[in-house]
Amino acid sequence: MLLVGCLAILLTAGGVLAAPSTGATTAASGPPLAIPPTGTLFGAFANPKGGQIILSSLEAEIGRHLDMDRVYSAWDTVQPDAEVKWDIANDIVPVLSIKATTTAGTVIPWSQIAAGSYDSTIVAQADALAAVGAPVILTFNHEPESDPRNGSPADFVAAWQHYVDVFRDQGATNVSFALILEADTYGSASVQQWYPGDSYVDWVGADGYNRFGCNGSPAQWVDFSTLFSPLEDFAVLHGKPAMIAEWASVENPGVPGEKAAWIAAAAQALGGWPQVKASLYFDDGGVQQGCDFALSSSPSAEQAFAAMGAQPFFNPRPRAVLTSSTADGAAPLTVSFDGAGSLDLLRPLTSWQLGFGDGSPPVSGVGAPPTSVDHVYGAGTFTAALTVSDASGQQDTTPLVVHGYPPPTVTTGWSTVVDPTTVTLNGSVTPDSLPTTVQFEWGTTTAFGQTSPPTGIGAGSSGVRVSDTVTGLQPGTRFYWRIVATNAAAGTAGGTKSFTTTGSAPSLGGIVSSVSLGSVALQGTVTPHRLDTRWYFEFGPTSAYGSESPVTAGDAGTGLTAVPVSTLITGLPPGSTWHFTLVAVNQVATTVGTDHTFRVAV
Repeated sequence: MLLVGCLAILLTAGGVLAAPSTGATTAASGPPLAIPPTGTLFGAFANPKGGQIILSSLEAEIGRHLDMDRVYSAWDTVQPDAEVKWDIANDIVPVLSIKATTTAGTVIPWSQIAAGSYDSTIVAQADALAAVGAPVILTFNHEPESDPRNGSPADFVAAWQHYVDVFRDQGATNVSFALILEADTYGSASVQQWYPGDSYVDWVGADGYNRFGCNGSPAQWVDFSTLFSPLEDFAVLHGKPAMIAEWASVENPGVPGEKAAWIAAAAQALGGWPQVKASLYFDDGGVQQGCDFALSSSPSAEQAFAAMGAQPFFNPRPRAVLTSSTADGAAPLTVSFDGAGSLDLLRPLTSWQLGFGDGSPPVSGVGAPPTSVDHVYGAGTFTAALTVSDASGQQDTTPLVVHGYPPPTVTTGWSTVVDPTTVTLNGSVTPDSLPTTVQFEWGTTTAFGQTSPPTGIGAGSSGVRVSDTVTGLQPGTRFYWRIVATNAAAGTAGGTKSFTTTGSAPSLGGIVSSVSLGSVALQGTVTPHRLDTRWYFEFGPTSAYGSESPVTAGDAGTGLTAVPVSTLITGLPPGSTWHFTLVAVNQVATTVGTDHTFRVAV
């Protein structure tokens, strides 16, 4: 016998309840029932004994396949019985209850089961149920509160724990254990007396009814939420999936349609209880005198149950699970899709189809989806969708949005010449949702040659104004420029534009001489054309000159108008002839005037 700690039930990825290996050597029994990530499995008990023709008739009446069938067996019934076999063959999970009472009515004391006196029977049950190779939910002695002849609550807990130990020792991994008590018990302190412990319970379940005076019960209409909300609370507290294993209502003779409304309210309540993963209606019209729980008690009741079964919430299998290596990135974007997490709660999946959402043909296959399907997306937003199907014809589709981001968008704007050596360049860049950097390029040819440092502008989806001030330019020169933006998708160059810096070579005018005895005054005008301009006169006995005046060049400023300039030369020999000219210098060029002569007076 294993210690309790070794029997701790593990909740594996994907919501599958699994037990640790006990080292037993029996034929592989398969996995246990997978727990629906969302929604509730939909089942029933069909009078008089479920299964086969009766259960099939109920399915035909409500227009859907049932997920679960409630099955009741005596202690000495050979397992699996005909109904369990039929369920397995028809893709239905049996919720099997084995009472500690024989078919002849002999009560088996729980204390004797706990003591190991009936281990041979339990081993036979475990081996037989393991061999069915499909999920089975098993409850030992459901509603033990009503069986005082079997023993005390402590006897029940000990028997339950021993019963589970033997099953686990036999390697019946496909069997999950559901503790099923009366619904009222979960709302009382006595529930702890009946609870075998988290390590021994996979599901918690309850049986509850709105009897409304039938079979001697109080004439009180009890709503579904009042009956079963304590079960939901208990399941949340213990982290267990919950099962409403028997639920039903009679008609209200005074209010036609109230049973149908009760069923509709039950569907609404279950939708708000995420811990409840299974519900089975008790479709029985004759077990208890005066308690007609059958759905056939009124057309409206049957219609309400069918409407409940048609809701997506009560159709949780199969499940399409689609993930991707990336959901967004630079186009062209290669995405690797993984659908291997898809599952069916009862049987293997029969087929799958993956649509890419960009107009290209879908891919498909039989069985479960593969772990890797690669697809290359262009720029844009696309919705891929994986659809899986099971043997019952049910389908599930899961979408996944993929966004391929394009290169940035660049608009080359305008240039503003600030001064002869400085310009401000402007434009707009849209990053298109990827981190983007911007650079300005310029030069005296369309090969550019000069580049600003990269500047990040974020990863937005709207235009961002960008600008750069360039200094140290050559005045009076034509330049070409553009904006280049780069993100993970690509680099984008905007259109090429040009600008011309202000300023030009200085211009000269009015070059004259004024001779007087022993001296001469040289005069002229200099136009700087926006650039700081220096001036001087050159003179000499020949046109080669050789002397400058003034010794320190004058400053004509930076204006756009002609500036008068002059210098006085003295000490020249009387009667001598001299050549002279005016020279102006700025950043663009040196301008030399025409040669002029003068004769010194005698």
